Amino acid sequence: GLEVGLNYDRDFGPWQMGLIGLVNRRTYLSTEDVDIEDGFGALLEQQFQEVDQESGETILRGSLARSITSRHRIEFGAEAAFNTLDQSLSFIYDVGGGPVTVSIPNSNVLVEEERAELFGSHTWQPADRWSVESRLAWETSTLTFTGDADQTVELSFWKPSIQLSHTIGANNQLRFRLYRDVGQLDFGDFVSAASVADALIDGGNPDLVPQTAWIAELGADLRFGSAALGLTLSHHRLSDVADLVKIVDDNGTPGNPADDITFDAPGNIGDGEITRLDVNLSMPVSFIPGGRLTIEGFLRDTEVTDP
Repeated sequence: GLEVGLNYDRDFGPWQMGLIGLVNRRTYLSTEDVDIEDGFGALLEQQFQEVDQESGETILRGSLARSITSRHRIEFGAEAAFNTLDQSLSFIYDVGGGPVTVSIPNSNVLVEEERAELFGSHTWQPADRWSVESRLAWETSTLTFTGDADQTVELSFWKPSIQLSHTIGANNQLRFRLYRDVGQLDFGDFVSAASVADALIDGGNPDLVPQTAWIAELGADLRFGSAALGLTLSHHRLSDVADLVKIVDDNGTPGNPADDITFDAPGNIGDGEITRLDVNLSMPVSFIPGGRLTIEGFLRDTEVTDP
């Protein structure tokens, strides 16, 4: 694999400019050769699978920020990205009559994504112990699938966020945040392969879209001497929940259900909700010089509509 990054910062009067560039290239090759024998050691079946993947990620991000007054600061910028995944797969089995090539749906696919994001943010301190941070971003992307799946998908999302923070004493803080979260797509979920040992298809689904959520979050960071306690209570209203869905491929013979191939793959089901309480406690321990004990835990209640 190859990864190259560039970070450039420069001041223009009251403005601070930041430029970030990132290039990732990855190559993955997997070969599986399986022999299946009966209890007496006689060969019953041979299976062979080869998966060849080439992936790439190119990102360029730029931002400008400045303080308007001692209590106001603004930032805006843009990000552009081009991501790809090119997979080729060969699956062959032989039960004694000679090698047979098996076609696995969505296994030989080129996925390309062109993505852009525009954003702006504003930080305001209405009083010494109060801070308001607001942000608005708009993301758009075009996904193009070529090969076993030939289609183009257009996606766009607004991502607003606002956070109110209040400092209590020297080191304690309360905060409330309301924002929209958009999940990141894993290109590996678009392409299929065979799980040879389990005789299953690890399905890919080009119809997968990002899971989104409106999240309300109430948090507290408290200090008691050398001990620190973090509490976060959040409620998530989910749309397009990412899970597993049933995929039916006609195997090149539409109208003949007997030839259909059925498997599960990552996909979107219904809406859902999550209510969660996270607790983080860190304190010094006397029996280890300089040592600290950290305890983390959470309570979570979830609900989803699964068709």
